[in-house]
Amino acid sequence: MMRLFVALEVTERQKREICALQQDVKKYIKEARPVKPAGLHLTLKFLGETGETKVEKIKKAINEAAEPLSPFQLKYGGCGVFPSPGKARILWVGLKEGTEETCLLASRMEKKLASIGYEKEKRRYRPHLTIARFRDRVAGGHVRQFLEEQSCFESSAAQVNRVVLYESRLAPAGAEYTELYEKLLWPAGTC
Repeated sequence: MMRLFVALEVTERQKREICALQQDVKKYIKEARPVKPAGLHLTLKFLGETGETKVEKIKKAINEAAEPLSPFQLKYGGCGVFPSPGKARILWVGLKEGTEETCLLASRMEKKLASIGYEKEKRRYRPHLTIARFRDRVAGGHVRQFLEEQSCFESSAAQVNRVVLYESRLAPAGAEYTELYEKLLWPAGTC
């Protein structure tokens, strides 16, 4: 069995900008465990444990979901936490550009993958990039202060031109991701 998910990659420049933000997190919330740069990705759909025999069907579903879409600009910005500042477990950055396109792609992906047996997500899709996790309870005041002071955070913009199927392997040092497949997005009117 393989643990799989479909995602958009984060550029090296955006990773550097987000790493700088992660350093600021530690000033406010010492308990924060930043996501390693190699682990930064924008998940479209988590598939979970999947047999190897299903991978070809997943690739076909990704192709069908992404086929009509052209490359688009994506810029990260703003910060938030799940589930709330007083009970924060995950710190994330949202999107400043590319939200509509990302949500459309995620919706199409959800439908195509449901057609091959993956359960539809019950919650509304909220595009975000997880940048840190909190193992222990953190002071809500520190979280609120960080969110307030970083509300204007913005990364550089980058063009999204591919959708990636990743395998996630859990290891003592954290999850390791391997790219299994990519679907390139082509500008409208090209082959």
